[in-house]
Amino acid sequence: MLVRIRHILDIPAIFLCCRRDSIIIRFHGTTDWDRFRELCVQADSLVRIGEKEPARELYESSFQLVKGEPLSKSYDRWAVDYQRLIETKIADARHRYQMLE
Repeated sequence: MLVRIRHILDIPAIFLCCRRDSIIIRFHGTTDWDRFRELCVQADSLVRIGEKEPARELYESSFQLVKGEPLSKSYDRWAVDYQRLIETKIADARHRYQMLE
């Protein structure tokens, strides 16, 4: 039955599972921001063990995800605060990248 449902919904098997008497659809999405942070964490880890070139490549990949001004069309307090946080994290990552040169 799960196979039929998966085919009808056209989703990978990992997103569909059975628990007791229920069918559960699990979706996990990521944003560019999630991916940016993940790449920076990996790059920082590589720097700590002296692997500067692979770290540099990961930083460069993370910067390719930065397009425009984050949350530029959102004006509520949360968006303004989060925009500052994102901009600070991007600036910090750029600084760490420049320190590798």
